Amino acid sequence: MTNTGAFLFILLLYVLPFQVLQEIAAGGRTLPQTETTREDKGAQLNALISRIRQQMKISGKTDADTLHQMLSVAYHFAKENDLNIPYQLEWLKAEIALQNGNYYLAGATMEKVIKVLETSEDQKEMVRAVNLYTKILFRQGEFSKAISLSQTNMKRAKDLGMTNIFLESMNRLADLYKTAGDTRESKQYYFILLDDAAAEKDTFWMTEALFRLGEITGKADGNLIEARRFFSACLKLAEQVADTNRICWVLNHLAWNLYLQDKKDSALILYRELISLATRFRQKTLVANALGNIGTIYRDKKEFLKAEKFYSKSIEAANEIRSLTNLQWIHLDASDMYKSLGDYEKAYYHYVQYKLCNDSLKKAGFDTGLAEARMKYEVDQQQKELEVLSLKLSQQKWFTYASAALVILIILVGLLLIRQFRLSARRRISEMNRKIAEITQANLRQQMNPHFIFNTLNSIQYYMYQHDKVATNTYLTKFSSLIRKILDNSRHTSIPVADELEALHLYLELEKLRFKDKFTYQIELDQEIDTLQYRIPTMLIQPYVENAICHGLVNKEGPGHVHISFAMETGFISCIIEDNGIGREAAREINRQKSSNHNSLGTRITQSRLDLVNTLYGTSLKVTCTDLKDTTGQPGGTRVEIHIPIMA
Repeated sequence: MTNTGAFLFILLLYVLPFQVLQEIAAGGRTLPQTETTREDKGAQLNALISRIRQQMKISGKTDADTLHQMLSVAYHFAKENDLNIPYQLEWLKAEIALQNGNYYLAGATMEKVIKVLETSEDQKEMVRAVNLYTKILFRQGEFSKAISLSQTNMKRAKDLGMTNIFLESMNRLADLYKTAGDTRESKQYYFILLDDAAAEKDTFWMTEALFRLGEITGKADGNLIEARRFFSACLKLAEQVADTNRICWVLNHLAWNLYLQDKKDSALILYRELISLATRFRQKTLVANALGNIGTIYRDKKEFLKAEKFYSKSIEAANEIRSLTNLQWIHLDASDMYKSLGDYEKAYYHYVQYKLCNDSLKKAGFDTGLAEARMKYEVDQQQKELEVLSLKLSQQKWFTYASAALVILIILVGLLLIRQFRLSARRRISEMNRKIAEITQANLRQQMNPHFIFNTLNSIQYYMYQHDKVATNTYLTKFSSLIRKILDNSRHTSIPVADELEALHLYLELEKLRFKDKFTYQIELDQEIDTLQYRIPTMLIQPYVENAICHGLVNKEGPGHVHISFAMETGFISCIIEDNGIGREAAREINRQKSSNHNSLGTRITQSRLDLVNTLYGTSLKVTCTDLKDTTGQPGGTRVEIHIPIMA
């Protein structure tokens, strides 16, 4: 089945009533032949958008493939009927991308929406759009830009009487400053949020502000008495509105606050109250946490039998819900207790369990990307198998009808069948050659990805040896995001420019961390390039950027700079990678002095891929390298220009 046929089939599923579809499938009814006006088509597109939004409310992130399929149907419908893409559809695309962790795609799409709304008179819609955009910027880690936009948008929301967005923006500003480490500014915004929410009698944001003020005051400021005052006020308000979830969390923080103040008996009372309430409302994580904390309190009070009893209950509760976070610290506390008692056998057992949980938590973060990629691949394969099966059934049915109708023209049919057979044979041979080339190209990608991963893991290992926990954690976070992106991209022969740019941004950030800001970089993109529609071979640019950094800039005295630009040319995209490093000649001399026969595996594989792309698509993609000179005629860097064809 062609892509067009598949889309139209899905479109019928969403547009036509189910009963009509049944009759068409049974052969008892034909499609209506009435003329559809442009207004009717616009109404149908709006109906599709409404159904996508309804599906989001029903399934959300748990059914990402269905949402993406419905989006594709809507875009295809608009294109087939020559309709302008409404900003509401782009908005939905951004929300779905945000739900699934594709923050850069979400941001780029919302920028389009905001650009459209700039010419609109609907100021409230603009406020709502910018509110979503600031949330995306926060997830991207663009704190400065998110803070600036949130401040402006918050004022607009207040002027327009959009109270909920105003309070939400205030909360986001406070959260942004807290994440950025500016607790003083964060507290100021939470105080303002508390006052404004109280003026509006909005208990949700009042309890949120009080709760966060208690957290910051206790953890950042170390003022346990003041923190307790905030938590107590939050608890009182939550009890007034019967917010059981908030009550449970506040009790947990209050009890721990009392424990830190060495008021162990008072803490025990609150923890027991929390267990009763959390058990009733099935908040098993809090139950496991509270049981463990009670065990720790009895351990500190030297009542070791009681401590052992509650540690066991806590471990049992945490195992029931597989709460590795709770199991980790509970086993560690239990190990410390048995160690102090001289029971080294039990101390060793709990310490081993602590290490297993700790390792599992670290591995879980890395495995998340792999699991998501594997799930997407399996769903995609199942979808293709269903399409092939549907195609075969359809072909058999129509072949039977055609044979019965053309019996009287048997000779002509015979000639046509022979001709069709020859054409089909040629197409099969051509398709086989294409598949062989694609498989070869996929194998080359598999060589490239391990090469890059090996280099990056060396950098992580370096930070681990330096005992730099912050740098190691930052590096691992960015590395896991990049691995997830590489796994997702590697399933395709070509990817949108936006996906390649996202992977390139992550790679450059990793290298900046690795070389401790040895260089800066800049990426410029021609406005004529549609980053979502234009597709290029995956991981094509990164090997040349790697050469610029590792051979040109690292050996340079002083800071370096990499400039990457994308320009739209006739029939292809020109990508220029320019660095101000030591130049190729000096780099080769350094390698020679080190007795190194290094030849970049990444660029060699990339050159092989370029040859395959040219053979497969009949293109003339090429790479040109130029040595740059400074004003004195000395080597001043390297310029690499890649001509990338726009692929279907």
